[in-house]
Amino acid sequence: MRYSYTLQAGSPSPLGATVQEKGVNFALCAPNAEWVLLCLCDAKGKEIERIPVRSRTGDVWHVFLQGATEGLRYGYRVYGPFDPEQGHRFNPNKFLLDPLAKQLTGPIFYHPAQLGYDPTSEEKDLSFSDTDSAPFVPKCVVVDTRALLKQPSRRSLQPFWQQIIYEAHVKGFTIKNNKLNKNIKGTLKAISSPVIQSYLKDLGVSALELLPIAAFSGNDPKQRNALPTYWGYNPICFNAIHAPYLASQKISELRELSDTLHKNGLSLILDVVFNHTGEGNEMGPTLSLKGIDNLAYYRLIDNDKRHYMNDSGCGNTLNLSSPATIEVVLEALRYYVQVFDVDAFRFDLASILGRDYDNVFSKESMFFRLLDNDSKLKNIHWIAEPWDIGMGGYQLGNFPSHWIQWTNTFRDTTRAFWKGDCNQALPFMKELCGLDIPYRRVNFVTAHDGFSLYDLVSYNERHNEANGENNRDGHPDNISWNSGVEGPTKDPNILKLRFRRAKALMASLLLSNGIPMIRSGDEALATQQGNNNAYCQDNDTTWFDWSFSQPFAEQMRRFVTQVIRLRQKYKFLAHLKGLNFNSPALLHFVQPFQPDGSPMSAEDWPDFVRAFGLLLNDTEKRCYHAVFCNASATDLVYKFPPLPIKRPTWTLLLDTSATLKAVTGDSLSVPAWSIVIVTTAAEKKNAHV
Repeated sequence: MRYSYTLQAGSPSPLGATVQEKGVNFALCAPNAEWVLLCLCDAKGKEIERIPVRSRTGDVWHVFLQGATEGLRYGYRVYGPFDPEQGHRFNPNKFLLDPLAKQLTGPIFYHPAQLGYDPTSEEKDLSFSDTDSAPFVPKCVVVDTRALLKQPSRRSLQPFWQQIIYEAHVKGFTIKNNKLNKNIKGTLKAISSPVIQSYLKDLGVSALELLPIAAFSGNDPKQRNALPTYWGYNPICFNAIHAPYLASQKISELRELSDTLHKNGLSLILDVVFNHTGEGNEMGPTLSLKGIDNLAYYRLIDNDKRHYMNDSGCGNTLNLSSPATIEVVLEALRYYVQVFDVDAFRFDLASILGRDYDNVFSKESMFFRLLDNDSKLKNIHWIAEPWDIGMGGYQLGNFPSHWIQWTNTFRDTTRAFWKGDCNQALPFMKELCGLDIPYRRVNFVTAHDGFSLYDLVSYNERHNEANGENNRDGHPDNISWNSGVEGPTKDPNILKLRFRRAKALMASLLLSNGIPMIRSGDEALATQQGNNNAYCQDNDTTWFDWSFSQPFAEQMRRFVTQVIRLRQKYKFLAHLKGLNFNSPALLHFVQPFQPDGSPMSAEDWPDFVRAFGLLLNDTEKRCYHAVFCNASATDLVYKFPPLPIKRPTWTLLLDTSATLKAVTGDSLSVPAWSIVIVTTAAEKKNAHV
């Protein structure tokens, strides 16, 4: 079988395969290529025709197939020098995926035929493989997105700093929910369902952040036991949605989710990976960019272009100072914004995006400048994980001013304070209030990577034996405390202490200055049995437990909902912007105070202090709040600070220990391991959490 299409020159823009009125335009950026073949396949994935791409504009090869339609299967073979020592790994025996393909068909798995070299040769990756990889590589599918492009944008108009983010995994979040039809469990359609939407709305979050949904390799050939790369941080195509996440195999499911979220007042954030790909280093497979133009797309070691820079820790690093790479990434972002109405992106290992020609990070890098000037990407929010593992990779606070940055300082300081460590009260207070922090930030105590909230109060050490690496993987220092017993226990006192500490940690997050991010499952006290690197655990270890079987799980969910409502009503610390710890203006809004009610100065924070009070002036509500944080093992009595109000009446708003009933007199006994908030605002009786 052969297709009968009329060939025309086509257009170099946009990159990828684009359905137009009379056919399909194909465009591939391959600056150093000598020849490009567009390979067409039948419905079963068998390659049946190779079409020479004869037109080239700048670095882009392009062709228009008149008469072609949606559903056509395709890929590429690219000719050029095979000279690994000079950075070139062209091999036309390797069937290549369009990095901007809108859909893939066929399983994604590792096979030796995908290697560009002969694995049996003594020359290793310097050898040349003449094995055809096409039978072992999925095929790209042409998708017509014109109808989706015509739909009006419904992006959230809510100021982004007011968001409360819920980080979730598409499969893990929904796979065990028995109220869902079994045919949609684990998919985007499941998240769009009334069951999940109601849960998110009732919880009170305002933005859903999905772990990577772009097509990713299913296993890592370097891993001895070949467990799945469950999280999805191993992309092979940037725009093709991971097929198992589509119940109907229609990409419109993502737009349906976006529209549903917007209808319910929520934003959609996608976690995207543009720092590396699943092709690995020189010993990894040739699936896409490595064979399209290795030298143009990856950072290679100077004077040794056979080998890859590994600032990502995943074998390779994308070169975001290369015009080819930049245009592919920008085109991918435009696609998600224009077709799926995405509100924001969280960039994994985002320091790599700012590495310019000399591989040094700069907020003025070419990528950042072009991103800011892209007319199709206006009013989109950018969230950075502001580090990578390369030299000079830690860049918290150094991104362009409009970027929002993940704050590991909030995570680590909050953990250390509620662990009871010395010398943490002042740093924690500053993080809580956002003092001396000039950048916009997403605060988190836990995320997909690391301990869950419950494991943070239940384990001293990582327990990653199930990952098959002899418990060597994952970070060894978790700033955690097991509350007295390592792991599972039936001791009611230990369980109660864990619950109390978990609530204090969660309340710290939800009350903080910045954008809070909740890790999915923490509101149900989910446990991963001490595994702090569950990237390969596609099982009950990571799946959301909709039975809420953990001790105190349902109580925790209700607590989270109530604290979110308190934040939305009073804002507390959320509205503070750019205040300096030593600024006189600070005292108008926030005043730390000692147990006797007197103000705390910078000299009043000795190492042994594990508690403090904050007096907040709520100018919007015209009232005062007193916040008490006690990370010690004993109850502490605090006298209320003086107010410019005659005989103020204090009402209890929040008590994470759940032991206080009311506030009487001019002092308060603050329970151990707890946060207490009282207010002078008129509150309904028994309205406190």
